[in-house]
Amino acid sequence: MGLNTEKNTEPFHLQVLNALPGVSYYARTRGPSFVTAWAHRISGLILVGYLLFHLLTLSLLAQPEQFEAKMSILDTPFFALLEFLLAIPLIFHALNGVRLMLYEHFTERDNVFMLHWLGSLGFLYILLLGLFMWMGSQTVSALFFGMSVLAASLLTTGFLFQKIWWTTKDVWWKLQRLTAAFLLIVLPGHMLFMHLNYALGHQAGIIISRMGLPFMQCLYLLTVVSVLYHAVYGLISVIQDYVEKRLLRFGLIIGLLLFTIYFLFLGLRLTFFIA
Repeated sequence: MGLNTEKNTEPFHLQVLNALPGVSYYARTRGPSFVTAWAHRISGLILVGYLLFHLLTLSLLAQPEQFEAKMSILDTPFFALLEFLLAIPLIFHALNGVRLMLYEHFTERDNVFMLHWLGSLGFLYILLLGLFMWMGSQTVSALFFGMSVLAASLLTTGFLFQKIWWTTKDVWWKLQRLTAAFLLIVLPGHMLFMHLNYALGHQAGIIISRMGLPFMQCLYLLTVVSVLYHAVYGLISVIQDYVEKRLLRFGLIIGLLLFTIYFLFLGLRLTFFIA
């Protein structure tokens, strides 16, 4: 009886892990926390790839006709499905980051309980995003939405700041955690906003007009810098953990930093000079 109760109370997503070929072996032998840690890194890599694609696509705003031509190509059920599915690694990475911060700084050690809420809140977010994409006709002020998201993000970041800044951790690690707290609200909020109305993310004129607002420029600047720093820190951690040869490791890190400088330039150009 006790065994049945334990099985029934196991979070659904952990039951899925135990049923997946290959993954189930590590879920049984190394535990769900091991699988979740790997999923966190894989989802991060997916998001980095999307970030690069997103910035390159937005760079076409300098020539609005080309941008809208590319949007028309991407405006198919297949790409709409991919755009929706992107919410899965995004919300997983964000909420699992919350779990890690709760574990590290707030003495919350019940991983099963936290993974349960990770799955439940993630499912609700994806459901809400799908509803917005299906309706596709809501209207909201970009300035009001941006101010709300920024206020919530700064509150979250400030709360974590007072918790970790005076610890003995190095400043780069602290900045990685603080950018995570900032992006926790900004990125899921941005994705929801972009799907409130189809034109918000697909019509060049509307995007350029929004990016011309000084407040939105500040929000986008903070977002671009935070995303790039957070992504680079994570990628460097992966390189240091899994690339054994010192010279190769050094070369990969230098190459990564050069790519980062390029995409930072691209992000700054989009933020301040497109409009």
